[in-house]
Amino acid sequence: MGYGIIVPLIPIYASQLGASTFQLGLIFASYSIIQLATMVPFGLFADRIGRKPFLLVGMFGLAITTFTYTLANTVNLLIIARALQGLAAAASWTAGMAIISETFPPERRGEASGIVNASMACGLISGPIIGGVLADIGGYALPFYFCALWAVAIGFIILIKIKEFRRTVSWEGILPTLKSVAANRNMLTAFLIVILCAFGLSFLEPFFPLYLADRFNASRSMIGLIFGTIMVPLLPALPLFGRASDRIGRRPLIIAGIASYGVAFPFLILANSIGLIILVTFILGLTLGSAFAPVWPLITDTLTYSGKTDTYGAGAGIYNTFWAIGYVIGPLAGGIFISLIGLKLMFFSYAATVVLGAIIASAIMREPKSYACKA
Repeated sequence: MGYGIIVPLIPIYASQLGASTFQLGLIFASYSIIQLATMVPFGLFADRIGRKPFLLVGMFGLAITTFTYTLANTVNLLIIARALQGLAAAASWTAGMAIISETFPPERRGEASGIVNASMACGLISGPIIGGVLADIGGYALPFYFCALWAVAIGFIILIKIKEFRRTVSWEGILPTLKSVAANRNMLTAFLIVILCAFGLSFLEPFFPLYLADRFNASRSMIGLIFGTIMVPLLPALPLFGRASDRIGRRPLIIAGIASYGVAFPFLILANSIGLIILVTFILGLTLGSAFAPVWPLITDTLTYSGKTDTYGAGAGIYNTFWAIGYVIGPLAGGIFISLIGLKLMFFSYAATVVLGAIIASAIMREPKSYACKA
């Protein structure tokens, strides 16, 4: 929710502050730029000293950084606020993924990660909608006050309820494991899928709201609703596709999902009404669910079968680093290419890249050993 709440607010607010296309892209990219430098170190430290400290720092940090948006009255301050929010998210998300992986056995990780990702989708649905509605009711600052209070409340729940796992991993064993895992063809496939998905979502966020406002005179509430619609089908789809990947394998769902996502994406810009755009976003949500739900289980399969079950934090750090790479490239490259070739051609170029990525993934990915087939 903290991530998505800015989508209907910041593009318009930053434009009012005089932000250029590149600066608008930089505001959104700064979230992930800071994560590139912190995701893997946070994962390594979480493996070594524990998950709970990072969850606490992440949630209380999110409360503080979300509040700073209300004080930002220049483009540079918006960039700083977004970067600090990314730092807080890096701590909590990396530790949270590691907890899931060490709590659930391999034959249930697809289902478990699907439930977690569905919870993320719930936040991403509510974020833009809450942001748009509260801003229309009470002004720009109200959504950020709301989100900051939620983060404080969740921080106290973590403090009271989460139990720490005993850490035994040594520093010497982590880096060789990461090197061998990074060369695995299934890990490369996972990273390719993550980057492609992150790129598309990240260049939509700063630029598509302006398109909707200019062409359809969409309000902030309507923009929030449209972005939320992408996540609506993810709520049931992520657990279902995650569970399906436990039973039939990771590969077919990933390949079919990412290929379908690439084919559907250009229809966002071809649709000539808000109703059709909402329909396309719903379809995109389904295809993302198929592509995305099996990816983290695929990574943990690789770690499990290599015998390195104590490095899930480091694995989560690598996974999130590639997500951050996509989110850095998307707004920055999107701003540059949109200014050169226009928004419509940018949509088609990205879609073609995604379909090519599906072909490459199909060629290099192999179905891992699966406990699911025996379950």
